[in-house]
Amino acid sequence: MNKEPTLPNKPLWVPEREFLDEENRQSIIKILGVIATDRSNQQFAEAARAAANDIESGDLASGSRDFMWARFMGVQHGTMEGGDGKVRVNEENYPRLRPLAEQLHYGDMRFLESNPADSTVEYGSSIVLGGSAEEMPKRLQAARGKNPRDIAVQDTYLLVGQRQRWSGIPTEKNPDAILAAVSRSLGGVDMDRLKEKSPWLRDELRKKVEAGSWGEAFATEMAIGRLGLEAYFDVHGLIDWENGIEETAPSESRPSIPGVPDRENVLVTYHLLDGTRATLLNAAAVPRKRGVPRPTSDSQIKELLDLGVLERNKEYPLSIVTDSPHYLRAATDVAIRILAHPETRDIVIAPPVSPYRPSSPENVLKALGEIPATYKADKRVHAVLRGEDPDARELADL
Repeated sequence: MNKEPTLPNKPLWVPEREFLDEENRQSIIKILGVIATDRSNQQFAEAARAAANDIESGDLASGSRDFMWARFMGVQHGTMEGGDGKVRVNEENYPRLRPLAEQLHYGDMRFLESNPADSTVEYGSSIVLGGSAEEMPKRLQAARGKNPRDIAVQDTYLLVGQRQRWSGIPTEKNPDAILAAVSRSLGGVDMDRLKEKSPWLRDELRKKVEAGSWGEAFATEMAIGRLGLEAYFDVHGLIDWENGIEETAPSESRPSIPGVPDRENVLVTYHLLDGTRATLLNAAAVPRKRGVPRPTSDSQIKELLDLGVLERNKEYPLSIVTDSPHYLRAATDVAIRILAHPETRDIVIAPPVSPYRPSSPENVLKALGEIPATYKADKRVHAVLRGEDPDARELADL
């Protein structure tokens, strides 16, 4: 807890020391050394050596940051954004890169570890970041437990929205694949039984399968997330199908984005039979410099804060849930918005929650992409904790 009452609470995982402490510096230098001498990454050898020399001097200059953003990032936010022109993590270099990536940390928490929610704590809110059809149910389990009665959370928020399904990945290629992925992620849920109970699911399955259309079955992350949420809570008998579902329409129209339809709802809340609530945020798509319009975690948390719902449980701790290796940085980015908001800055934000994910070449590459992203998030969160603007130009340019 901060002694100065005008400043926000420091999230429980954010360290006093900078992200580029001695251990991280040495790990990153060794990672760059592997890349510089690796046959499959010869095109990056010179830039990797220059970045290693830069980090050895104690900081990340703009050239090194640009190299990492351009060559490490790529599979962070979904396979559909591709990996062309990125550092390659393959069978040959993976045995050398994995132990180094496993040393990367932010404070006392490591990029490639899981972190369960604390079953001894009563959380006021749990913010679950959206993802793929298979990821979202597992994140709900991480927030509430294998059985939602295991972990006390008054309000669970699944942040989804107007992101069209990724038809190029196996778990979202068509409705059958989506149904199978959600069922599999929860240990084999009977989707026919769920369809008998859920009017929304029956309506969704009546829609045409028309790839690329906003009106097709399971066209959006919102629809996929709603399926996962219903499946997770229904299998434990917690959904009141008769009177427990409330939809909230958008209160004002947003500027239209060409090709993106208006939303029918902004929140869908399930008043569960254990006295808690589970809510989907149907976040609006936002324009992007690269790729098609879709919500970002930043736009989602801003929209949730604007709705004022996080204020009702602010005397209780709050958890943020997504997958490793980006759970630490993503939670820090979300926390920055909560701490910068005058009505929520005093909330105690618990350490990020992440379900277990086994290490793999893809996850090691994702961990490397988190190096520049966490460096930036660390600078921004310490700025907001000092009462400064986390969106200042010098921080935005990092």
